[in-house]
Amino acid sequence: MDAEGQVRVYSSKLLEELIADDKEDEQDLAPVRKKKKGSQLSRAAKRMLEKREQMRQQDERQQLEIHKRFEETRQKIEQEEERRFQRQMETVENTMDFLDTRVRPMLALTQETKLRKKKELFDEWSHEVYEPIYGQIANHLGSLTSEEIGARKRALFNEFIKTSNQKRVFRDIVKEEDYDPLKAHRHAGKYKTRHLKDPLKKNHAAAAAEAAIQQKDEAKDKTRLMMAIPSWSRFNDTTVGRLEHKKLPIPDKRYGPGNMGQDQYNVSKCQHLVKAEFFAGGKKSFAKMQKSNLPGLSTAWGT
Repeated sequence: MDAEGQVRVYSSKLLEELIADDKEDEQDLAPVRKKKKGSQLSRAAKRMLEKREQMRQQDERQQLEIHKRFEETRQKIEQEEERRFQRQMETVENTMDFLDTRVRPMLALTQETKLRKKKELFDEWSHEVYEPIYGQIANHLGSLTSEEIGARKRALFNEFIKTSNQKRVFRDIVKEEDYDPLKAHRHAGKYKTRHLKDPLKKNHAAAAAEAAIQQKDEAKDKTRLMMAIPSWSRFNDTTVGRLEHKKLPIPDKRYGPGNMGQDQYNVSKCQHLVKAEFFAGGKKSFAKMQKSNLPGLSTAWGT
């Protein structure tokens, strides 16, 4: 032994046995400790932890439920949008099919009908309007020769030069018997259209005829009916009829003619009053007149 509590060992196997024996002795000599019961505070903390755990689990379940509902709603919206898109595509396809099978042929037929009506209207207008007018113009131009037209122009020019050399030519001072600047217009060709019936104006003509008929009807409606004068007494609505058919009321026997004297109109008419009222210098006021000069006034106005 080198020191107290120390042993020198030269064998490794023996050293391992000594160490193992020392650990067994320590375990045997270690005091047995009793487990302490949990205090009241530790139990409350445990319940709090359990409650927190329950809340956490409940929150997780709610989050899962919300996520699940969100996914279901999103899927429903996507499905509804897809169905709506399919319906719209079907509508577009049906519309295009309807346009190709129904509308386009109808439009083409309408265009052909419109062109055919235009051609018919043009042919009718050419036959009814253009050809008669052109015939009149052609006959007028055919009756004139170039020599005749040239001679007429030269004569008009010579007349203008002759007149302008003598005096100035103005419409406001020149006399028609001296010089007429519009003389060339007398030889202008004219055609008559009164007898022509223009097919392009059928609508206007029909509208004018209908308007004339309507005006006649409106005039008839606005005309007041007149009753013959001998028939006025036959109806009570007329003044003559009311007076003729109205019975006179029976006079009341309790009332008779009055016996009270009415002398407010007994005005003196003597010459003095007339002269005083209408004298030569003008009308005179009664306030300035003297009663002594007007005899008989006491009867009318009193004293």
